[in-house]
Amino acid sequence: MSELTYLWQKFVLEAFMAPIDDIPLRINAAQKAISARLRDKRQPDAYEHIALRQALNSLQFLMAECRRAKSRTDQNQRDTA
Repeated sequence: MSELTYLWQKFVLEAFMAPIDDIPLRINAAQKAISARLRDKRQPDAYEHIALRQALNSLQFLMAECRRAKSRTDQNQRDTA
């Protein structure tokens, strides 16, 4: 695993590495870590702002993909029942 630049990135990485059933919980943890960073008195520089925005967009995409996968799994289970 490559070295992370910001502490909150650990939570984002964990969301992407989580088993599908754990993804929503991991996304929530990542969003909380990002939110805490944004509330920090020490303001992020321009590079971290970009990384934060990209992380939030990536988490949103991951959640959408997780929902689609869950929907397909549920549909397949109904079809085979």
